[in-house]
Amino acid sequence: MLAILCLLAGYLGELIWLIGFIGSIVLAKRKSMLWLAGMVALWAVTYPLFLATNWSVAKRNLIFVGLGIALMGLAVYLLPSQRVPI
Repeated sequence: MLAILCLLAGYLGELIWLIGFIGSIVLAKRKSMLWLAGMVALWAVTYPLFLATNWSVAKRNLIFVGLGIALMGLAVYLLPSQRVPI
């Protein structure tokens, strides 16, 4: 039962993160083509810079990205390990 709940939490986290990811791409496109190119090429590097320079626009998006990553991390942490009895 725990494995199914972890799987559902992981998929829900992935969906929420994907919404945040797409939202960050849209916000970057609204700012400039250079931000968009950076987000598409190197999202993990560009996103924190985008947050720091455009906080008033991007703070709501951070909630989706952070919640999605937290749910995926929680699912991996709680996932029961498959131990083989000796």
